[in-house]
Formats: sequence, structure tokens, C-alpha cells
Amino acid sequence: MKKHEVELMIVGVNMGKEQILNMKIYKDGTLCRSGCGGVPTFSISGMTLEGDKKYWDKLISLIDEKIVETPINYQDENISNPLEYFVAFYGVSNNGETGERANWTKTSGVRFLLDNNTSFRHPLLGFLDHFAIQSAEVTNEWFFDIVMTAVYNLEPINFKDTFVTVPKTEGEKQEALSRYVNQIMANSPRGWDIVKIGNGRKYKNNEGKELTSSVVNNAGQVSINFHEVFGKNDIKAANKSLKEILETDNNVLTSTEKTDSKQKPTPIRSEKKPSKNWWEFWK
Repeated sequence: MKKHEVELMIVGVNMGKEQILNMKIYKDGTLCRSGCGGVPTFSISGMTLEGDKKYWDKLISLIDEKIVETPINYQDENISNPLEYFVAFYGVSNNGETGERANWTKTSGVRFLLDNNTSFRHPLLGFLDHFAIQSAEVTNEWFFDIVMTAVYNLEPINFKDTFVTVPKTEGEKQEALSRYVNQIMANSPRGWDIVKIGNGRKYKNNEGKELTSSVVNNAGQVSINFHEVFGKNDIKAANKSLKEILETDNNVLTSTEKTDSKQKPTPIRSEKKPSKNWWEFWK
């Protein structure tokens, strides 16, 4: 298989029975992701059909031609605590489809199934580690929107044809949110910042009102809040309404009566024991 024939990449890291990162990146812009690279895992995942191709362009640029041309499938002989890395390549569809329904005729890839105490080393282990991290990193803002959609039932402004797996109960949603935030924060040595990732993202609620996210990290306590966005017409209408109130004898607006359009913030404390990430086995 040649690099120019690749139209789908699947990136995965599994620790034991946990699928801690799994991504599908299509040439046509379709993107699927579950996981944030840590344990315990959480039950939120998302897929956008034929979305922004910038993710594909960035990640395919990291793939060397020789990696596609030389498939590797290695497995340790004795495995008690499995750790699996893989990247798979697919291309040349014979049914006219290039997305989830494609019937690919060419495949290649690199896979290592190891015991987490293995003494085995290979140059491509470093590549797979780096590529998995990059795959998650370049899609972190998109995945933040997926999590906000699942937890708060919000619609990201720029999303089209997007599907999200939502936890069943409110308790499960909050648990998933806590795990997600803590795993992002556990990646802070690698430059991941929940504030930079999540601040200023645009959404609509079920009433059609536009909201902007505000994320604050105060000494490990993260608050996620949403502010309503007012257009010029809304501001003019609000000013006119306020003037009418002040001009009415029977209405008095005191300094203690303040309006607040903010939703109640969600505090998320970092766990005393940070999430275990896959690369910690290779330190």
C-alpha cells in the first residue's frame, strides 16, 4: 500500500480491557473519537461526517511513506497486563463509498501488543506514542464540544451531521465530565490546558439562544460556565426596556437588583490520584 492511497486512519491505545483512545480520521473530513488517553474511561464519544479536513491534513503529514509500505504486527509471548498501540491504514474503496460504508481493498498498519512490564523496544513505539498524542491533541477542541453536547445538551455552532454518545443518567454525565477534565489536566506536562481548550467555544441551547463557554481553573478546581451572547438588536431592546422601567413611577430599580445571564458553574475538583496515562509505562 502507498501513502497516497490512504483514505482512513484508525489510531488506538488499549490498556487491559479498557479502550483509552480510539480515533477514526477520514480523508473526506469524517472524524470519530472516544477516550482521552487515561483510565478510568468514560462513556462519551462522537462522530462528525465530512467535517473539517484540517485534522486529516495535519495527521497524514506525520506519516512517513515507509510506515505505510511496511506493516508490522508484533505481540509479546507472555502478557499478563496488556498494553496495545496501533495505527491502521485503509484505502482504495471498490463500492464508490469513502466513509463508514466504504469497502476498502487495501490495508496496512503497525500494531504492538505488549505486557506493560515488557523489555521489548522498537523505534516505532516512540512514533506510535507521539502519533496517538498528536491525534488526540489536534482534536481536543472538537472533543471538548462533544463532551459539552453530551453533558449539557448543547449544540456547537459549527457542528453539522454530528452524532454523540450520551451517558444515560445525570450522575453518569457528571462522572464522565469529571473523568474527562481530570485526564486533560493530567496531560498538562504535555501542554494540554483545559482553559485554552474550552474557553470561548460557541453553542446553542434547546431554546436557540447562543452561548459562549467560560472555563476557569482555580488551583485544580475547574468551573465550566456558559454566557448568553447578545446581538446588537437584543442590546438595543434591553436598553429600551430598562428606560421604560426607570420612567415608570411604580417601578424602582435598586442597586441590589442585578441580572445574571450566567448558568450555574460546574465545579470539578481534580482527583487526589491522577489518571494513569499510557505513556507513563515508558518513562
